[in-house]
Amino acid sequence: WLEDSDEFVLYVDNIENIFTPRAASVSIIETISNCGDIGLKAVLMAVSEEIKVAEKERTNGSRSWWKGLEACIFAVGLISGNIEEAMMRLDEDPNESKSGMYAKGTCQRLLGQVILPFLAKPDTRLPFLHAT
Repeated sequence: WLEDSDEFVLYVDNIENIFTPRAASVSIIETISNCGDIGLKAVLMAVSEEIKVAEKERTNGSRSWWKGLEACIFAVGLISGNIEEAMMRLDEDPNESKSGMYAKGTCQRLLGQVILPFLAKPDTRLPFLHAT
């Protein structure tokens, strides 16, 4: 990331590099989130927890605090279809989709506390904000 974020993304996207930890995480996240409401909620709970951890690391001055947030954004992007389905069920019947309620809250936190503040005041030292 720190040397060339574009090169990192290209490397990860290359099918020949399928055995990287990041590539393995794709398979794990997708498998868990496809286990119905409980799987989706489990992934979103992990995202919520990592947002808290990253904020604590940032407050404590850790240089790599942003890596957890990048992983959260990556994970939410991977399961965006599942999140959308859960939230659509929530719109249809607010009592039916507990994962939809959790998805809505997690996405609101991710957007409100993480993405929008960084877009409002971009920090060029954060590689995940300028990768293409």
